[in-house]
Amino acid sequence: QQPIEALASPDRCPTLAIIGTADHFTPPQDVAEAEALGVAVISYEGAEHGFVHDASRTAHRADDAADAWRQVVNFLQS
Repeated sequence: QQPIEALASPDRCPTLAIIGTADHFTPPQDVAEAEALGVAVISYEGAEHGFVHDASRTAHRADDAADAWRQVVNFLQS
């Protein structure tokens, strides 16, 4: 099963996607489809794949990473 198929399932749990707009693993059409299926999407303009991960990676963006973690906590607490 493809991820988008799982998101279309009527019994799926609430889902949050943290997306960097420069992430080649999540093309805009996939993001739009996920949003249309009710996925909560938070996008970070210009962020690449893994921008939240290890600070030694070139893609890391400290301010966006901190905000993304706050968004995750808020989502889980809601």
